[in-house]
Amino acid sequence: MLKNKWFIKTIRALLIGSISSFVFCPTCFSDPQEENVRVLLYYCITFFVIYELIEFGVRKFNKSYNWIAQPYKMVAANTALIVLVFLPLNYIAVELNFGSFPERYSRSQIYFLKLNNLFTALLILLYINSKYFFSSWEKSVIKTQEISKQQVKQELLALKNQINPHFLFNNLNTLTHLVSEQKPEAEAYILELSNIYRYLLDEKKADLVAIEKELSMLHSLLYLLKIKHGENIQFTYHETDFKNFKIATFTLQLLLENAVKHNVITREDKLYIEMYMEESYMVIKNNVLKKPNNVYSSGIGLDNIISRYKLLSKNNVLIEESEAHFIVKIPVITHESTYS
Repeated sequence: MLKNKWFIKTIRALLIGSISSFVFCPTCFSDPQEENVRVLLYYCITFFVIYELIEFGVRKFNKSYNWIAQPYKMVAANTALIVLVFLPLNYIAVELNFGSFPERYSRSQIYFLKLNNLFTALLILLYINSKYFFSSWEKSVIKTQEISKQQVKQELLALKNQINPHFLFNNLNTLTHLVSEQKPEAEAYILELSNIYRYLLDEKKADLVAIEKELSMLHSLLYLLKIKHGENIQFTYHETDFKNFKIATFTLQLLLENAVKHNVITREDKLYIEMYMEESYMVIKNNVLKKPNNVYSSGIGLDNIISRYKLLSKNNVLIEESEAHFIVKIPVITHESTYS
């Protein structure tokens, strides 16, 4: 591995050095008095030494500083490398090799060699720093995404923990009423409630679930809502349209409960909820019958769905709100995608 590394560095120096010699000193090869091999060797060795020097310095800087978090310190360190290290060494090296031969090399030629080396050093400095910059930027993006994922996960966990006690408390009140009146629906109510809780427990750690599973839970949830609100809630969809894609866990439950929570539901003012497919989105639409008093909402349910889909899908959750309708469009996910 080490041999391959130095072999690549040698080939790079020979290639760049040869090109530089023809670009910066074309007369060297038209003058029969000039030793062409010596010229090529000088440019190749010069490039090799400058590259190693710059790479060593920049590598040391990146162990202490970071282009994304500390750009000013990186600029200062690179400037110091050129001004305090490279320029003195460049001056000494050129003077020792060419300054002691005034009969062969004029001061303008020596100045040109120094300038040529500086130009080469700046290009190498820019190239190496750009690699470190993009590497730092990529790591920063990955770290930011990971932090965002962890925050969303924590919010989802908090949301799931909120769902259980609140959901149980609300439905136990309804169940108590059914049992006290000895209604036959009580047994079916308990069965559907247990189905929902089984789903909550089974999918608690999942980020995505098949739409068929979520719809199965939805049937049980609708049964509970029908017991409480009767035909004042109308939920329509064509089950055959919802197949072979995934959905973030508890999405339908949260959206359905959100619609029930924020709207008046009476015999005169029925709540109509419609679910259908629209291109690459699953659409949940309900009419707006806002309650006269503002209902407290933590906002964590809908916000969490939006945040999760930013990580799970290339498409965002879309929300359209008017005086007549509230519409949420959920992106369809047709492949397995989980947090890493």
